[in-house]
Amino acid sequence: MALDRQIQSSGRRSKFFRVPLMRWHKWIGLASALIVVVMAITGVLLNHSLSLNLQDTHIGSPFAGYRSAPEQLSSYQVPQGWITWVDDQLFLNAALVDEPVGQIVGVTSIQDIIAAATEDQILLMTTDGFLIERLPGHSLPGRISAMGQAEGAGFLVNTEKGMFLSDSDFTEWIPAELDVVWSEASSLPNDLYQAIAQTMSDKPNSLDRILLNVHTGRFLGSWGPYLFDIAAVAMLFLAFSGVTHSLRLSRHRKSNKNRIL
Repeated sequence: MALDRQIQSSGRRSKFFRVPLMRWHKWIGLASALIVVVMAITGVLLNHSLSLNLQDTHIGSPFAGYRSAPEQLSSYQVPQGWITWVDDQLFLNAALVDEPVGQIVGVTSIQDIIAAATEDQILLMTTDGFLIERLPGHSLPGRISAMGQAEGAGFLVNTEKGMFLSDSDFTEWIPAELDVVWSEASSLPNDLYQAIAQTMSDKPNSLDRILLNVHTGRFLGSWGPYLFDIAAVAMLFLAFSGVTHSLRLSRHRKSNKNRIL
């Protein structure tokens, strides 16, 4: 009898915790389902963007509203004006230079050449914004964390391997120990900020960029990516709780079977 009461008490405690868990499992699943479906569909399409030729398919932006106030940008002042990176696009003042471009970590201007560095490439352009060349990662001394210049010297980059100075043709990088002024991001003037936002709103979007903005939640504004992150974490919770619940049911069935025998 005592054993029966213990089993019944254990079953009541298990049900006390299991019912709220199943209720939360249900509502979290329903709340995140739509976002997960959007992420899944856009993810599949982006995974085949080359074969579907999405990058060459341009349409008018249905998301111009969110692009009128770009959130992620970094700007560097040079003698010729401002180099600005926003939404994987690079601008000299309000003129588009190139896309897609990784986030800029430094910009330097020497005479008639402007160099903008990402972690794994350097873009060389003229002072009027004409792109001359992209220097790929394999031609660089390492992953770049900063770019600057020293008096009487050329372009310098800082990497995990140390500081390096380029030759005039960017074909050789020489280890250096100099007093360097590293370029730093600055606040973009508001009139230029608005001009860039307008350029982005007016510019037709490639279909893969629109899908990427939907996939990451950027089309919802600054809070969109966080909302999509929450949905992803919710799916991890559902997966974990579902596996845990299945294991508990399996142990419960096995325990009942042993008691019957």
